Amino acid sequence: MAAILIGLAATLIALFAATVSYLVYRSQADPDVIICAQGDEKRAGIINLVIENIGRATAYDVSFVASAALPWNAFRFDDEAPAVETMTSGPLVTGIPLLAPGGKRVITWGVYFGLIKALEAGTIMVTASYRSQHFGVPWRGRHKSACPLEVFSFAGTDASDSNYLKHIAEDVKKVARAAEKIASK
Repeated sequence: MAAILIGLAATLIALFAATVSYLVYRSQADPDVIICAQGDEKRAGIINLVIENIGRATAYDVSFVASAALPWNAFRFDDEAPAVETMTSGPLVTGIPLLAPGGKRVITWGVYFGLIKALEAGTIMVTASYRSQHFGVPWRGRHKSACPLEVFSFAGTDASDSNYLKHIAEDVKKVARAAEKIASK
């Protein structure tokens, strides 16, 4: 009787360990699509929307649903500037058929002051829905991830122009122009 109980306990422990191992494997082998706002490193003051698959599997049929209309081309600096447009095209509207691991889409969203005015002190929740296919599994898994889009955390952050390659290229052009002037004299 004791041998049966020990065997049953060992079987349950092995089943539990296998389940945990499978769940850990799946969490590392699934796609994970996120949407976030990021400062553009090459264009001072610009904020981009970045859609990225940070998971380890391909995401298929990626679609997005926002809790409010998404502003777009928010380049207002004062109240007299034209009104901010609503996003009517692009991957957040039409979706993405396939997003490979590490794949991303970058959308120029606007500038801080224009986005603050367009969002009116709010956060927009964007939910990404997508599917995945695993080797040996005949059906596609369904996944969702919700991401808050906001720009208020950019207040007081550095938006200076740190595109040093661009600065070097401009300086080289100045040197070339100066050399041409000297050579022509």
